[in-house]
Amino acid sequence: MLFLLLRWMITRRQALATPGLVGAMFLTGYGGFRMVCELFKADEYPGVLSKYFLTPGMAYSLPMLLVGLLAIGWVRRKAETQ
Repeated sequence: MLFLLLRWMITRRQALATPGLVGAMFLTGYGGFRMVCELFKADEYPGVLSKYFLTPGMAYSLPMLLVGLLAIGWVRRKAETQ
């Protein structure tokens, strides 16, 4: 799914014209898809965050998702000023 989304962004939306956008979208997509997959995975290693509905995989993916979203915003703002 992530490959198809990135391919669509590159071919139809000309994402390669904006430097850094494809990498930021990959981080956001990977983090988001991994968090969704963690919802359906059996909790093999319950951690400290398990009582807050976060598996360790979700906790690892959350920074990727946030950094990706921040990078998309930064790249778009930078592209608008040029």
